[in-house]
Amino acid sequence: MQVDAAAGDHAQHALILTGVLEGPTARELLTVMADTLPDPVPELVVVDIAGVRFLGSQGLRCLMACRRHVESRGGRMVLRNPAPMAERILYIAGMLDSFGLSMTAQGTSVPTAYRIETAATAEMVGAADTAEVT
Repeated sequence: MQVDAAAGDHAQHALILTGVLEGPTARELLTVMADTLPDPVPELVVVDIAGVRFLGSQGLRCLMACRRHVESRGGRMVLRNPAPMAERILYIAGMLDSFGLSMTAQGTSVPTAYRIETAATAEMVGAADTAEVT
């Protein structure tokens, strides 16, 4: 994984991530985040993840730890430009909102395979609730 810091000011700082965010690279990101953030922390830290090819569970935990680190120092961290794979992972994990993302704001939609069809789901749940165990 590669982390590049973009020019910023006292109000905003940007990091651009490329590669795989999992395991050792996730731990590396937390170190880089702690080492590169200016003091005082800018109001907004933007992490561009367009170049992230894989986002695993350790990568998700790392992003949450980075967000907590920024917030503990008075800033706010958001993700921008997620690749479709990363966007799906964040959606499934229920983390889009916590990182300042929404499907409609990004101009994308959740693939049909990840949508919950309410009528069909309600019918299946109702059937499961009334089924008898034999």
